[in-house]
Amino acid sequence: MLAVLTYKRDVESNDDQHLALLEAQSLIGQPLREISPGEAGRSLNVPQLPWLIEGHRTFVTEVTVDIAKTILRRFAFWDLLFLREANEIDPEALAVGNAWAEIDGVLTFATQSQVLEWTAYAKDSKDICAALRSRHSLSQLYEAGAAAVSAATRAPLTPISRRKNEYLTHGFHKYKAKFFPRLARSLINYTCPDSAGVVLDPYCGSGTTGVEASLMGMQAVEFDLDPLSAFISDSKAVLGHLDLQKFREAAARLPAKASSVVPDLISGTTPYELPRFLLERNPRRLTPEVRTEIESEATFIKQIISNCQDKETKELFELALSHALATKVSLRWMGTGDNRFALEIAKRSVYAIFRAQLEFMLRKLDSWGALRDGGMVDQYGDVSVGVSDCAKLPLADDSVDAVVTSPPYLPAASGRETYLRSRAASLVALGLMTEEAIHECESQIVGSILAVPANENLPESVTELVNWMLPQRERKSKAKPTAAYFEKLGHSLREMKRVLKPGGMVALVVSKEHMFYEMTTRRVLRRFDMVAAITELATEPKFKIGFRLDRVQTLELPKMDFAARPGSHGTYSEAILFLKKDGYGSEH
Repeated sequence: MLAVLTYKRDVESNDDQHLALLEAQSLIGQPLREISPGEAGRSLNVPQLPWLIEGHRTFVTEVTVDIAKTILRRFAFWDLLFLREANEIDPEALAVGNAWAEIDGVLTFATQSQVLEWTAYAKDSKDICAALRSRHSLSQLYEAGAAAVSAATRAPLTPISRRKNEYLTHGFHKYKAKFFPRLARSLINYTCPDSAGVVLDPYCGSGTTGVEASLMGMQAVEFDLDPLSAFISDSKAVLGHLDLQKFREAAARLPAKASSVVPDLISGTTPYELPRFLLERNPRRLTPEVRTEIESEATFIKQIISNCQDKETKELFELALSHALATKVSLRWMGTGDNRFALEIAKRSVYAIFRAQLEFMLRKLDSWGALRDGGMVDQYGDVSVGVSDCAKLPLADDSVDAVVTSPPYLPAASGRETYLRSRAASLVALGLMTEEAIHECESQIVGSILAVPANENLPESVTELVNWMLPQRERKSKAKPTAAYFEKLGHSLREMKRVLKPGGMVALVVSKEHMFYEMTTRRVLRRFDMVAAITELATEPKFKIGFRLDRVQTLELPKMDFAARPGSHGTYSEAILFLKKDGYGSEH
């Protein structure tokens, strides 16, 4: 049967539009053909399709009922699907919950991802929640979300335009450089069209891949060497089994203010102390009074958490505490490779941030309750999360269908030089690592400035870059960690290939290039092509990894922070390397 599809009006770039067409072709099995809005209406025997407004682009294709159902539950960049009413179509069974309407013989359905984004655009209002629960609610949902979508379309670099990334649990913890949900979902769709497939993310970060796979009813496996990342990812994938009422009741019992006197600690709870390395340089903003306030309030919150009886509630409270500490005590590495960092202390108290984050979570979870009641997410896939080195995954050979991931940044061109120490305040608070363990583990993290190379064979361009950096005083400390980065990345790629089924695909999101600047004039001294270097490492026989390059898709991202380094202005280009494991037996 003939279907008309439209992709979202707030798609920000031509690169996103290319990804939209890739995911569509993968799930439908054939390319889409773009037509005018007028042609779209005539193809379904009506003068004009409902809800088609300026800025919508329309495409046509043939679909089966099963494919249409998959489209509605999985598409990332598309908002509406139009079908001509027919006897073989049961709209109640086909639709995502109640998000459908029949107008002039045309059936209109909203995709799951568009409904989820409408909740964020509408700021989880009571109106949107009521619409989610209503029968044939597409008109109400569209009314609740369309105004913010229009505003985001007019000004793509505003807080309004960023709301779409904050639905459900995606905003439950502060985290730099996390996946956009649309991107993660579209990459899952392209690499793993089979909804019964298993998706792996070995650098799971804040868990976006797992959340999106779960919402589509798919199974995901996630790992990270950073136990805080693993904890965040596991806690955010809670929707399939969270008792919302227990969480709501526990949050309602919280005192309005933190007590100035911490109650007697129960067995197993220890007073919180900030990591010592934060205090070594006597930071001006971290006065003894501020330190005492942070530590006493964090201890007070830990005591509250110790009294939680419900497992999921306890984990979400811990997540809010971690978020509060990450917001209160923020480290920004200076990018010089000599352990220099700026320490920012937020004005709000830890307990105030903790309470505000729980209120934010409750708004999101109220929307989740309405989505669940309205049938907008009809099944949740299992998400398994663990702590593991990316080069030693605890998985069997040929056990996953796709890999969707983004490795940490190259230390040579990034201010994120020591990932674990940036999160030390939270790691210690949650009992995930001691300060000593953080320092011991730091050198094992991909992208760490403390990593030491083993002098393995590397792509020639990497060797040239390292040799160029070594004589320079300001870059010498980053030269060997750059070599170590590519060595570890090679080990990780080899491990991805081992666990990937024959014929499976990796979507690897990396920087397109890195630029090196003259320190005083900010003149560009050197450009390093990351795509070429990683492609060579992954595909050339001499490195014994043996992927085949399927395609490279660029992704230009607008920047929000215009007060940082010279590269912060304008746009930042990433690239997605699609690597395929050919369909012969595994070679290990």
